[in-house]
This record gives sequence, structure tokens and C-alpha cells, in this order.
Amino acid sequence: MRRVFFSFDWDDVWQVNQVRNSWVTKGNYKVAGFVDAAEIETVKNRTDKAIQEWIDEQMKGTSVTCILIGSKTDECKWVKYEIEKSIEKKMASWEYLFTT
Repeated sequence: MRRVFFSFDWDDVWQVNQVRNSWVTKGNYKVAGFVDAAEIETVKNRTDKAIQEWIDEQMKGTSVTCILIGSKTDECKWVKYEIEKSIEKKMASWEYLFTT
């Protein structure tokens, strides 16, 4: 079984929660690798170095990166960092485009 790392712009949390909630109904969101929204709010206030370390820790044991694309995802430095790390780890990737 593959464990998925979800990459997204934190400003798109509403749309991300729609994807997340589709897994909650199946009881698989923790297995899928979703991070609780409250944890993201805490992480957002850390230094860049601390955020990088948190991302690196979240990516441990994952083999697929799912990039959830919103209207400003291409401007998010953390999504760019996560993509770079995914490429370094030779992870498979999958993209999902949010519609507005």
C-alpha cells in the first residue's frame, strides 16, 4: 500500500477539506496521510527552517505526492519546496485541480 503526501497552498484549506472529507467518510484519512487543519495553523507560525523540518518529517514513509492545485498554488513557496523534495525522493506524483 502506498502512503500519500498531500501538497497544497494553505490558503486553499476549504477545498482541501472537501478532498479530505471524502476520505473521512471511508475512514481512511489518517492512512492516506492527511494532516489535521489545526496542526497546519500551528505550523504556519514557525520559522522557515522549522516549516521545512516539519514538511520533511511529514514526507517520511510516503511514496506518492498528491498536489492539490488551487488558483494560487504556483505562488506557494512551500508547494514548490514539497515538489522539489518529492523529485529528490523519486516519488510518484498525482495532481488534482480545484475548480472555482
